[in-house]
Amino acid sequence: MSEVRRRPSRARNKLKAGQVPIDALLCVKKAHDVRTLRVCGRCEGLGNANKMIDLDGDWFHGRCFVERFGERALAALPKAKRDRLTLGDLGVYLMQILARAEGRSDGGRSDE
Repeated sequence: MSEVRRRPSRARNKLKAGQVPIDALLCVKKAHDVRTLRVCGRCEGLGNANKMIDLDGDWFHGRCFVERFGERALAALPKAKRDRLTLGDLGVYLMQILARAEGRSDGGRSDE
């Protein structure tokens, strides 16, 4: 029986070589926290699962998701997935798009 070999990802090679950006590892406080690291389906960089978009088993950083699927797909994500994203990951322009989408999804109501 032939063995299927997976192509080694750039993220794993960078991790072995010690070239992973420190931001990707800041979320790791204990050895157990390594379980939250995921490889992005677009850039193949590491990220924290708590701040990434899970789409059918593939994980994406916010900006990588927009590069691949577009701004409309970002705005159409369920609220639970949109809430994971941060300003640092998306930037001001994409956060404004999310804020507008949030306003439309709650019927324009404010919490005041």
